[in-house]
Amino acid sequence: MTGKIDTRTSAQRYVDILTEAGFKAVFGVEKNKDVLVGLLNTGVPKFDRSDGTVWKDRYVSEYTFREKISHEVVDETIFLNFVELDRFDKELGECGSMSEKWFYSLKHMGRMDRMPEELRVKVFERLFEACEIARFTPEEKLEYEHDMITERDYTISLIPIGPKALKKAKQKAGLKVKLKAWQRDLWKAKQEVRQKGLPKWPAP
Repeated sequence: MTGKIDTRTSAQRYVDILTEAGFKAVFGVEKNKDVLVGLLNTGVPKFDRSDGTVWKDRYVSEYTFREKISHEVVDETIFLNFVELDRFDKELGECGSMSEKWFYSLKHMGRMDRMPEELRVKVFERLFEACEIARFTPEEKLEYEHDMITERDYTISLIPIGPKALKKAKQKAGLKVKLKAWQRDLWKAKQEVRQKGLPKWPAP
C-alpha cells in the first residue's frame, strides 16, 4: 500500500523532521544514533552534466575546495554534497534507490499518517519509530513542543507586516498578557483557598 500523506488539521503523528526542532528531536538524542548513521551512510546520486543542462531536474549539488589564489584543487576527496528537497518532486513509487527513499521520507514525514509499505525495511522502520511523537517521553515531547513554538514564533517575526497589522498583533499580544495575568491570579486564589479553607461569611 502506498503511503498516505495526511493533509487534515488534526494532530500530526510524526515530527516535521525538516524543522530544526524536529531534526534535533530525532537525530540529537543518543538512542537514535543508529538512525543518524543510516542517514549518513546513504549514497548521494550523481547527475550527468554532459548535455550542458547542469541544473535541470537536479536536487543534489556537489562542491569541493580550491586554493583561493592559485585556484588549485588541493584534494578532490574533500567535498560537500547539498540536497535540495524542495527540488525533489518524485512520488514514492518512482524512488528506485535507498537515497531517493530517504529524501522522500525526510520531505514528507511531518505530513504522513502511517508508514508506507514500500519502506518496510529495518532502517526506515527505525526512522519512523524515532519520528513518532507518541513514542516520546513526556520530557522529550515537552521539549519538542517548546522548540517548535520558539521556531514558529521566530519564523513569523521575519515576515514583514504593515503598521495596521503590527498594531493589531500588539493588541492581541496585550490581551494574551492580561489573560495570563488573570489566570495567574485565579490560580493563586485557588491555592489560598486550598491552604486556608473557604472564607466564613457573616450571616445575613
